[in-house]
Amino acid sequence: MSAYKLHLPETDDWVIYLYHMTLLAVVSGMRIGERTCLADSGRKYHNFSAAANDYYVNGNYVSLMRNQWLEELDGLEEQSWEKYQKFPGTNPAYHREMEKNYPKFRSILDSLAQDIKAYEVVRMNQYGGDDTLWYFVKASDYFYLMSLNDRM
Repeated sequence: MSAYKLHLPETDDWVIYLYHMTLLAVVSGMRIGERTCLADSGRKYHNFSAAANDYYVNGNYVSLMRNQWLEELDGLEEQSWEKYQKFPGTNPAYHREMEKNYPKFRSILDSLAQDIKAYEVVRMNQYGGDDTLWYFVKASDYFYLMSLNDRM
């Protein structure tokens, strides 16, 4: 999970703002080689279409009420935990990390529920296995950009 808390833009052009912030979120999680490849492609084709692949290919954005969004996040956490419990991996280091990370994830979700009094929440795509799920959340003073995935 990645969550970014951003100041609201001073411009009315939200489309450009969302493109820039999404690109920033995507590249921040990339290794240097991936960033270089994306930058080279962007210079060559004059765009960064790879950055928005998850939510534009899958589409189906949905506006959510704050409580719907929080319930959805809780459900995704529960679904992920159940998936992890069935995972037959034999790597003890991986299991130790997961045992530490799920409580951290729960803590982040609890913090979001306390801190964000959202006016608008949009889920940009449907969850489907290894896809990254994107949320845009507009609160009174900030804009939150969240991405979630459950890859093992």
